[in-house]
Amino acid sequence: MIGTFCCMTGNQKELDIYREKAVYFLQKEIDKYSKLGVLNKSVWLSAEQLSGEMLSEILAYIASIDGGSIQAIYLVRKTITDTFFTSAFVIRF
Repeated sequence: MIGTFCCMTGNQKELDIYREKAVYFLQKEIDKYSKLGVLNKSVWLSAEQLSGEMLSEILAYIASIDGGSIQAIYLVRKTITDTFFTSAFVIRF
C-alpha cells in the first residue's frame, strides 16, 4: 500500500526509501528462517518438551518409515534468536 501510494503521488524519494527498507527487512527474515534447517556446532540446543499425545504420534510416524536404520532420536529446542526458536528431532542412523 505504501509503495502504491508513493507511485500514485509521484513521491520517488519516499518510494526509494520504502523499497530499501523492504529489501532490508525481507533479507533479515530470509537469513533468520534459513537457519531453521541447519545443525552445526554453533547452534544452541536445549531440552524440549511436547505433549505426550503429540510426541507419541510423531514417534509412531518416524517408526513407521524407519526401516530399522535409526539408532536414536533426540527431541531438542533449537534457539535461533532470543525470540525465535523451533523444535527439532535429531536422528542418529
